[in-house]
Amino acid sequence: MEIFNFNLKLRNFKNLFSQRVFILGKKQTFVRMFFFAAFLAYGSSGAYAQGFEVSGTIIDNNGVPLPGVTVIEKNTTNGTQTDFDGIYSLVVSSPNATLQYSYVGMKPIERQLNGNKVLDLTMEEDIAALDEVVVVGYGTQVRSKVAGAVDQISDADFEGRPEANVTQALQGKLPGLIIQQSNSEPGAPLNINIRGISTLGNNSPLVVIDGIIGGDINSLNPSDIENVAVLKDAGSAAIYGSRANNGVILITTKKGSKNKAMTIEYNGLTGYNSPHYFTRPVEGFENMILRNEAAFNSGSAAVFSPERIREAQINGSEEWFAEEIVEQALQQNHALAISGGNENTTYRVSLGYLNERNVLVGPTKGNERYNYRVNLSSQFNKLKLVTTLSYAKQQIRDHSFNTATLMVDAFRTPLYYQQVDDEGNYLTNDVLGQFNPLGVLEQGGFRKYDNDDLFGSLSLEYNLTDNLKVMGVFGGRVYNNSVYGRTKQVDFLPGGVYGDNRNTFDEMRKSLNTNLQFLVEYNKTFNEKHDVNALVGVSNESNKDRGIGLFRILTDPDLGTPTTGTEIEESSY
Repeated sequence: MEIFNFNLKLRNFKNLFSQRVFILGKKQTFVRMFFFAAFLAYGSSGAYAQGFEVSGTIIDNNGVPLPGVTVIEKNTTNGTQTDFDGIYSLVVSSPNATLQYSYVGMKPIERQLNGNKVLDLTMEEDIAALDEVVVVGYGTQVRSKVAGAVDQISDADFEGRPEANVTQALQGKLPGLIIQQSNSEPGAPLNINIRGISTLGNNSPLVVIDGIIGGDINSLNPSDIENVAVLKDAGSAAIYGSRANNGVILITTKKGSKNKAMTIEYNGLTGYNSPHYFTRPVEGFENMILRNEAAFNSGSAAVFSPERIREAQINGSEEWFAEEIVEQALQQNHALAISGGNENTTYRVSLGYLNERNVLVGPTKGNERYNYRVNLSSQFNKLKLVTTLSYAKQQIRDHSFNTATLMVDAFRTPLYYQQVDDEGNYLTNDVLGQFNPLGVLEQGGFRKYDNDDLFGSLSLEYNLTDNLKVMGVFGGRVYNNSVYGRTKQVDFLPGGVYGDNRNTFDEMRKSLNTNLQFLVEYNKTFNEKHDVNALVGVSNESNKDRGIGLFRILTDPDLGTPTTGTEIEESSY
């Protein structure tokens, strides 16, 4: 798949035509593989299963092994981490692949393999990184003064990554941050774990966006993010209480710059998602031979006659169900931002559009997202006012059944069966006696999700002295989620039926989350050697949530509306 990444910046809007800068990003090759059941993976190249394996050991200047070093194949999401002994092993797409090594407090390294299967490295300390300002709970600190386990990445780490959401873009970028995709549907949630699973309940970390607790990380436009910090241990996350037992993800969005002329920035990405499989079934006649062998071993009669096996060998195999139900799918992501500022005020306004089609065949399926964000900041002597407001509209359409079940059925069907006959009838067989995946995807119904997410905050900061300041923050989130779905009846030959209850449902949920904070912070440095930092504050959070649902069965097969025999059930939760 070819991905085209465009970056257009127009600086000094007053002299737009005389000082225009146009940057066309280099063309990158990218193939996305979707995780279906146990046979697919979500990565950047379909060649890993037959790729080139490289291993090695990473140490520091003192010869001490470095555990948790991130190793990434360049321009892909294929990566791993070193173990406790600093040892890593990775299957890459080519003997000439380039690997990138990164570790907190160490200088990043980039090496081309040039056919080497063993690549040992020594990483050096990055002295400049110790002076980096990192985001921590309710503020920032210089990295050299942070005692807890805190990692941070900047907006540069998101550039050029062909990802639909922030969670996917974080994959492989931070040590100990584990991203798992268990559902290939566009817009489906992803699992995020920090340093493994720490509870039998919800394992998700606490998300804080621009200082406000809550919010959906995947409703953000990746182009709006300035940096992402991850608080990993109890020491760094303690200020958030027991909710932080799974770690904390702190997201800071971009703002304008003082004394800077208007800047227009455009980022665009367009490409195709191509499903690739790691394995392929045996030919149809070979499967027949194996089934006869299994029957003989169990003392049963042969399933196929020699003539039937010979006929299958001569005629060749049918199309594999797993390949018949998928296709290439278009993905595009566009972002436009206007920013600037003067001595007292800065601003940044951004718009985003995402369209990610589904690789499964049938009526149009996929995920569309619209983003709008305004960040304003004003300074009046000792008083600073910061406001943020964002809105995300997400519309998702998918099929009516479970993807994993459909893929498992498609994978396990031998290559001597067809899904559709010459008359367009969907077929079942002795392996799939109930229904086949193609019929469900093309005629079995749909689910439509319509989500509205409004998120904002207002912050006031006043410097009482050079070392003492007070802050007041009010923010919150209004979230509205609705889903309308229909299960349509599909009849199969010679037998089997899907969706005979003709289920139609309509659900809606609304939530309101508010957050009020009052903080007092003191910072002072004595003799350029000793630092005192104290933070005292109070925070109040309020959450309101309500949902309602309408469930109907035996509805009209064409319209989904109630009929004489329709049964209706209402629920509120």
